[in-house]
Amino acid sequence: MLPTGSQAVWCWITQYVFSASNVSCVVPVDGEQRTIFSGLSVDMKLGEIVDLVGPSGSGKSSLLTAFARLNPNANGDFQLEGRSASEFTPQQWRSQVAYLPQKPVLIGSSVAEAIRLPFTLAIRAGEG
Repeated sequence: MLPTGSQAVWCWITQYVFSASNVSCVVPVDGEQRTIFSGLSVDMKLGEIVDLVGPSGSGKSSLLTAFARLNPNANGDFQLEGRSASEFTPQQWRSQVAYLPQKPVLIGSSVAEAIRLPFTLAIRAGEG
C-alpha cells in the first residue's frame, strides 16, 4: 500500500543529461607537452544552463571540443543520458552533442572543398 497525503514520500532520481569526468587536454608546443587542463569533471541536468567563462586562451574551446569528441588532444570519460560515449559512433555522438564556434570556420581552401569534405570522409570510411 502506498502512503497518501502528508505521509507520501517523493523520491526524485536525478539522471544527468551530460556528464564528463577526468577530462584532460595536453597539446604539443615547441616539441614539449603542455597541459591545458586536467582532472575536470562536470554534470549537467536536464534544463540546466551552464555558463563557461574565462579569459581568452584559458581552454574554453578546447574543453567544449573535447565534450563534442572533436579534440584529438583531449580525453576523459563522457556520458550522455547515462550511456558511455564508447556506446556511440562519432556520428551518433555528434548528432547529440554539438560544438558551435563563436566564429565560423571554413574547412578547406574553398566553399566547394568544404561541401565535398563529408562525402570524402564517408568514402574513406567505406574503404577500410
